[in-house]
Amino acid sequence: KAGAKRAIFEPGSFAVLFRLTGGVPRLMNLVCHQALVAAYASGKKTVSAKLVRQAAAEILSEKKTTANKKTWLTIAAVLMVGAVVVATTLKFKDIFPALMVTSEAPVAPLEPVKVDAVALAAEPLKTAKEEAAETSLLIQPITDEAAAVVVEAPPAPTANPFTSLLAVWGIDSVDVYSEEELSFIADQQQLRMEKISAVNLSFIEKINRPGIVWVLGENGYLKTYLLSALDAPTVTLQNSQGEADMDRERFSANWNGVYLYLWKPPLGYSAPLTVTGNSGNGLQVNPQVIGWLQQKLQVIDPTSERVISGGRYTPAVAQQILVFQRQQGLVADGILGRETLIRLNQLGGEVIPKLLETD
Repeated sequence: KAGAKRAIFEPGSFAVLFRLTGGVPRLMNLVCHQALVAAYASGKKTVSAKLVRQAAAEILSEKKTTANKKTWLTIAAVLMVGAVVVATTLKFKDIFPALMVTSEAPVAPLEPVKVDAVALAAEPLKTAKEEAAETSLLIQPITDEAAAVVVEAPPAPTANPFTSLLAVWGIDSVDVYSEEELSFIADQQQLRMEKISAVNLSFIEKINRPGIVWVLGENGYLKTYLLSALDAPTVTLQNSQGEADMDRERFSANWNGVYLYLWKPPLGYSAPLTVTGNSGNGLQVNPQVIGWLQQKLQVIDPTSERVISGGRYTPAVAQQILVFQRQQGLVADGILGRETLIRLNQLGGEVIPKLLETD
């Protein structure tokens, strides 16, 4: 670290480095050195996954070019030696034709097969039953010990956690190794990325969305996982090496309390709605979000009355939200914010990925 008191390489850069170098120490040193130089030159304080990829492209392309040159030189040398041998052989044949020995040997004629017609005629014909019995002696059934060995194909590699998080939302993407890339792709798909700290499993259960967690590994470093499912005794974690269950107590002891997840806001939503806004009469106006809200509330409770507010977030609408928040165990502040929207989506018929099967 050369005296640094913080991590120089971002967490997402380690997986990229290992994948591009295959874990070869010499290549890892070269790529890390090049990435550090690039970070210094661009004025960055940390090395991101993007810088590692750029450094690897420069280092590995140079090694590939050198290897290709050596390969072509070897092929050219072999062809030159082969040409010399052929030319020497042809010249020798022209000068000393009598010494050239052909490799073709005369083929001996086949001797005719003699058949004793008298003995053959005297041999009695076999019945079909006798022929079947003789044939059965030649054909032996395959026993269990002699059965063919079935070779199972190795399991397909699992995507990294960021790419897997997009996949559970139905988004097919190339490998994603940084939070910046994840946020960019999520925005294009009308999703929001949120990263929160100092939370516990109870909070994650309320959010009820798959997300990224960082768990302390046996080597003392934090590893990135996708938290894909929750049940009473365990959590399900997934990374590029596969999927595994971990009991909640062990997970809580090794998790750093940071959670990153995606959620889907309604169209037209940009910020929380409150009874104090920036419109002329002090009320926020957003007909698209207010219409969506009234529809969700009626899906959740068909007996509820639709509030006519002209697209404004009035005290009557805020009271609806306040009642809903109390019913769901949320912070009852009457503000239409992220956690309230997530719960409305959850109960209002939206097809969204969840950690828990039931709410």
